[in-house]
This record gives sequence, structure tokens and C-alpha cells, in this order.
Amino acid sequence: GGYSSYQSPTNVGGYSLTVVSTSSFSVVSQLHTSQRFYIGLQISGPVGGPYTVWAAGGPDNDVKLFSLSSIGVLTPGTPANIVIPPTLPQNAGYVSNYIPGAPLKSSTSVPTGYSNAGAKTTFPAGIQLSPDGKYLYVACNGDQSIAIIDTATKGILKQLSAGAFPYGIAVNAAGDRIAVSNWG
Repeated sequence: GGYSSYQSPTNVGGYSLTVVSTSSFSVVSQLHTSQRFYIGLQISGPVGGPYTVWAAGGPDNDVKLFSLSSIGVLTPGTPANIVIPPTLPQNAGYVSNYIPGAPLKSSTSVPTGYSNAGAKTTFPAGIQLSPDGKYLYVACNGDQSIAIIDTATKGILKQLSAGAFPYGIAVNAAGDRIAVSNWG
């Protein structure tokens, strides 16, 4: 920590979100935070803003929220995050001790290289908004589920089983089908 980036001296380690103007390719605003992000990032809101920025929290087992003004200024959101609790009981789910190249067993047994130590994490990864922006679908890599968040109330509506280690997620244009990649 504390090392400056060669690309931007304002980046000194940790995590940050940066808004860049697409017309001038200049930085409009930057928000540095100790909060951790993973691969998912979505933006919702009315045309002209203000907007909500949704970021998958990975190891923090949550989705982070940020506010984005119509002129591109980022601030912490309200609430700051939505915690996604594990859906599986403590004696179910897999913890990775994976050995690269080991063959996987059938889906009804513990894959080779994994231990059945219980789901203690959801590890939100890929996220995707519904076409109408009413729902945020979250691939919960750690407990093999998809969390559905109501973007208006910022509450979890339900969590559904989604196979082995859901990672990426996509929603069709009609908003009635969800596809999930299972990298496990």
C-alpha cells in the first residue's frame, strides 16, 4: 500500500472508482475507498441522472452502492452496501482447495480438490441489471446462488440456486431469462 500509480499519481493503492468524460477523455471525478470490489459494475437511474453505481463486493459478501451526479461526481451511496448472506447451511457448499488440472467428479459429489466445509461466503461476482432497471441480478460465486435485488427498495427479493460457482451473468432483452456461467 501507499505506492503511487505510474498512470495516475492520485492512485495510491486500495480501490477507487473513476469517472472519465468520453468527449475529452479527462477524469471528471475519482473516489478512493477501502471497500473492495470484484468484477461486477452496473449503473442505473433516469436519463440525465442522478445515478446509482452498483459494484460487486466479492470477498466482502455484498454489493456496494455509490451515487453519481448528472455532472459525473461520485459519492458514497445510501445505503453504502447491501449484504448478501449465504443461502446454504453451514454444512453445505464447497470451499476451494482446488488443485489445477484435477478432474472433477459428478455434480452430485464433492469435486476433486474441494472440501465440503460449508458456505460461509457468497462472494458476489458478476452483476447485471434487468432491461427496465428494476432488478439487479448478482452471481454469488461462494454459495452457488443468484441474488435478486430490488433497485428501488435496495433489498434482496430472493436468492435462487445457480449451479457450481456462478461467475458471469446475463439477462435477455425481454428480461424474462437469466444466463449464468458456472466456472466450477
